Amino acid sequence: MKRISRLSLTQKLLAAVAIPLLVVAVILGIVVNQQLNQAIPELLDNAGERQVKARSDEISRWISGYRNWLSVLALDERFVPGAPLDTHVEWLAKRYTSDGTIESLFISDTAGNTINQEGARLNISERPYFKALVVDGTADSLILDPFVSMATNLPAAMMVETLFDERGKRIGLIGIAFSLSSLSDITSGINVGKGSYGWLIDSQGKVIAHPVEE
Repeated sequence: MKRISRLSLTQKLLAAVAIPLLVVAVILGIVVNQQLNQAIPELLDNAGERQVKARSDEISRWISGYRNWLSVLALDERFVPGAPLDTHVEWLAKRYTSDGTIESLFISDTAGNTINQEGARLNISERPYFKALVVDGTADSLILDPFVSMATNLPAAMMVETLFDERGKRIGLIGIAFSLSSLSDITSGINVGKGSYGWLIDSQGKVIAHPVEE
């Protein structure tokens, strides 16, 4: 009390004004901090949700683009069903794009004999997707779950489309094997703050895109 009585009138007035202002500032700081603590998680959630939705739409457009392109090839009038497979190598090579995404463009006849744009051959008659598209007719097109490419040792996937003749008879399939690196690039674009990252899984729960390669 003695110390206060020794203060000048100006000092007393300043103290009378400053102390309430300090109390108000402290209370306001506590309120603002609480509000921010409540708002920031919601803002991060909203930002993350928007980014995931945007990347999901981008991936869907990416996949749809290749599916549409494959469907156009399946209807290409210059494709000659029933011709020896070797005669289709040039046709495939002209439509193959070496942009690093498509690893292989291939066709198969009704016996499962298959050839790609480089003339490499194999038989896929026992593959479930061949039976579904050509033998059983339970599907006209499929996107297969990702796998590790034997050529690149990196994640890849396949799209296949049924080939029909003019009477609607199934005469084989056309397909592409494509790298998933572009999808990894799209997924990696998700960023809602330091330490955040995006990842992608297939329909079986297998991780196919993640910042950590392993």
